[in-house]
Amino acid sequence: MLGHGTIEITEDSHSIKADVQDEMYFPEYTTSLNFAISEVRELKLWTIEEIFEEHDLDRLEIDLMRFPRYFRAYLEYRSAVVLTDFLRTERKRLNERGTQRARQIKLAVRVGENLVVCRITLA
Repeated sequence: MLGHGTIEITEDSHSIKADVQDEMYFPEYTTSLNFAISEVRELKLWTIEEIFEEHDLDRLEIDLMRFPRYFRAYLEYRSAVVLTDFLRTERKRLNERGTQRARQIKLAVRVGENLVVCRITLA
């Protein structure tokens, strides 16, 4: 349950049904999902897992510059830790799969062009 909707995952497919439009999707960007919702992150992880089960890939690129939003407006900075955790989880899964395949699986992540845009502190 998403609070106001559901994600249905079966062996063959998945579907997202939000009762309230901006709970999961952003009205101005209907292709952007709200990563603050744990089920959205699980859906993405599940999708990546399915791709690696079907194909013998040796790398993955996650492009965080392609879509304009991953969190609700003005909550991006506070929610960045959620996205970092998502990437750590995926890195761990790729490491496990790489061990099974006896080779490293590389992960590339595209982010903003500078630290100010990313709002990262190195302290």
